[in-house]
Amino acid sequence: MVYETALQRLAQLQEKDGGFASETSQQQVPFQADTIRHTTFFTATILNCLAELPRSRMRDNLQKKGANFLLSERSSTWSWNYWSGRGKTEEMRLYPDDLDDTFLALSALWGYKKELVTAEALVACTKLLISLEVSAGGPYRTWLVPSSAAATWQDTDIAVNANVAFFLVRQEVRPLGLLNFLYEAVASGDALSRYYPSKILSYYYLSRCSLGPNINAQIAKEILLLHHPEAQWGNALLTAAALSTLSRCGIEGKVIKQGRKYLLTAQQNHQWKAESFCLDPAEKGETRYAGAEAVTIAFCLEALYLTNPTSLVEDAYLLTGRAEILKTIGERTADLDPSLKEILLKVGGKISGLDTQIPILTLPHMVERALGKKSTASLLNQLGMANLYGWIAYSIFDDFLDGEGNPLALPAAIWALREMRYLFAHNIPNESFQKYIQTVLDNLDSANTWEQREARFIGLVLPKKLPRYGNYNHLAARSFGHALPALAVLTFQGIDIESVDGKALIQFFHHFLIARQLNDDAHDWEVDLLSGQLTAVVCMLLQALKKFFWEDTIEHVIQKISYHCSMARKALRQVKVFKEPAHLLKMLEPLEHAVTTVQSERQKTLEFIDVYKKSPSKLDGEKE
Repeated sequence: MVYETALQRLAQLQEKDGGFASETSQQQVPFQADTIRHTTFFTATILNCLAELPRSRMRDNLQKKGANFLLSERSSTWSWNYWSGRGKTEEMRLYPDDLDDTFLALSALWGYKKELVTAEALVACTKLLISLEVSAGGPYRTWLVPSSAAATWQDTDIAVNANVAFFLVRQEVRPLGLLNFLYEAVASGDALSRYYPSKILSYYYLSRCSLGPNINAQIAKEILLLHHPEAQWGNALLTAAALSTLSRCGIEGKVIKQGRKYLLTAQQNHQWKAESFCLDPAEKGETRYAGAEAVTIAFCLEALYLTNPTSLVEDAYLLTGRAEILKTIGERTADLDPSLKEILLKVGGKISGLDTQIPILTLPHMVERALGKKSTASLLNQLGMANLYGWIAYSIFDDFLDGEGNPLALPAAIWALREMRYLFAHNIPNESFQKYIQTVLDNLDSANTWEQREARFIGLVLPKKLPRYGNYNHLAARSFGHALPALAVLTFQGIDIESVDGKALIQFFHHFLIARQLNDDAHDWEVDLLSGQLTAVVCMLLQALKKFFWEDTIEHVIQKISYHCSMARKALRQVKVFKEPAHLLKMLEPLEHAVTTVQSERQKTLEFIDVYKKSPSKLDGEKE
């Protein structure tokens, strides 16, 4: 896969300290590297690209090492220098810290883990901006020097200010002076930076600032004017920057497809290489162009993902499997009553759209890969189809249980359930497995019955006694049909579901499904409460009796989600027949990521105000 191959190359290029080296060339085109440099700039730039990509262990490791490197390079006032402290020459030491590297580094840290940008950091960068503003609210001068410094250090640059804005808008801060400066630069076409040799890179930075549809349209127009049908935008680096810019501006169509094809061909031809990206600070009056293979790779990955997320994170095997399943379903339903067919395809289409988030159609294919044993494609597709039919049936049934069912959809649910049973019986006739299916469905119906009896109330009158969810077995039972295709693959490969491996895989899905349901309930608690549903999370909320849900109860939910994710990981490790369990571990990553997003927000404003009041307000060298 493009994604894994490129990340592996980035891992090879990342140095022990977590940074990425760059190279310099005396000429812009062609880029001919003659010197290796060590900067903070390239590492921060690469991390900002990686933050746009889907989470994976390899991506997270790259970000972690890079973030540690950046933190080791910051000053006591949370500013950064272009040059890394490693191998600085005396001439390099003359260059002061600057806003470009500072805000690229802050954005990179924020994109990896928001909590790394502390209240102290926010206060420090706020004071830096105040001290460097040309007028109230921006724009801002590039270099972190006193106002009495020489004129060469007093420039106001479009790309630098765009990178400042990129960080600020993510903090929901939009200084009017800064934004007006960016608007005017785009409107006038004056987007060439003093520090970046191509306008494409200035527009790339501007496109990240959420400047609105009118400005984005102008940015896209400028980028398209630089496009050539064959050479695209000149090389892989600039083509990737242009594609990301167009994607953020809402452009689709032929030009995007051409650019993507160019990048993929360039990778196959080993052309994701160093190109002129920025200007190194001049040495002895000589202009030097800086680039890095790693930054080209990062830009290409970002562009491919932004322009078509699914094609980057999935390989042809899963895409082909999903396409064949949907084609077969279309053929199977072709002769049904038009209304029945319409409902099946509508509900099925909605569910199949979730397949890249939680594997439904492609779950059997992922289990096959985890096993490292081949099964026939037709079998895997049939099992994936069975899973989709099961989801269709119980999605419709759930609507009825929630009092929202459409009677016209009921025959579709019954039809889908019959198809699911037939496909499992036809493809996995194993008697033990068929009995297990019956047990799973019995438990599912029992769980739904318990929920209707114990976890519903009408109007504003709560029951005197809240339902007791205990160890949350009901949550797993009502969704455990999702595990059947995975267990079917095990059975097909001759592995008994009552074996140690089979039981461990059952435990994996048991805990995964509990964690997933708790995560869903945590986001839907208000709707559930208003509709009279006493879900496990609503019960936690009512029991906690706290004024605001997000102040307390969510922490309890997070603990439960984390525990069951951990137990699912532990259970999966016990499935010894799996050679590559990472394929199934990916199912846990969105849930584990979700629990981290709410933990760093508390008290942030209070901490900011507290630190701001206590800290000095002047740049070193400034006078009162």
